[in-house]
Amino acid sequence: MDKQIPHILVVDDDPNMIGTVSDILLTKGFEPLTALTGGEALLLAGEHYIAAALIDLRLGDMDGLEVLRRLKEQAPDIECILLTGHASQSSAIEAIRMGAFGYFQKPFDIEQVLLSLRQAVEKNTTAKALRDNEARYRLLFESAPVGIFSATCDGRIIEINPTALQILGSPSVEATRAINLLTFPLLVATGFSANFKTCAESGLPVFAEQSYTSKWGKSVYAQYSLTPIQG
Repeated sequence: MDKQIPHILVVDDDPNMIGTVSDILLTKGFEPLTALTGGEALLLAGEHYIAAALIDLRLGDMDGLEVLRRLKEQAPDIECILLTGHASQSSAIEAIRMGAFGYFQKPFDIEQVLLSLRQAVEKNTTAKALRDNEARYRLLFESAPVGIFSATCDGRIIEINPTALQILGSPSVEATRAINLLTFPLLVATGFSANFKTCAESGLPVFAEQSYTSKWGKSVYAQYSLTPIQG
């Protein structure tokens, strides 16, 4: 099962059309997979990383709109382009409503289809890269051996990792979010609130160390850095 290489799924009940389109895709650097039926297409989508699909509107076992719908349910990021020799305004509107990336009438201009396909693949791979980066960040954040939190400039805590909760003796993320970093009395008394305000207003990092007893009675001596995040 290959989930890494982005493939182009070609779905058409005409073997000659499939062969021609696949050959063109190969010469343009794509990795085509082919299906003569909607059922075959759905099976392939479960076994491979499909970046985009070229789908004939009329197939033997189900129509292209149904294939589009099921592919989107199975893998929402697959970008689908409909190809049809029986174009109608209603089918085009329905395809777009269901999330189709493009819609072309046969005989189509292959260069226009390839341009749309490249744009579809770029959209898909960008979305995948963002998801992968988010997953890596989340893993690092959750498993970091140091306490990490993020907050808004007005002192509202957005997220806090398990190590920080343990350091503070906090029972939960929700309980910690109830604390405002600028106004909570214990933080004001230690000078943390003033340091946080300086960081937020100056846009410069602040480094400090101090003793602190949390709201939950946990006493710690902490070294910390406050770093502004731009954007």
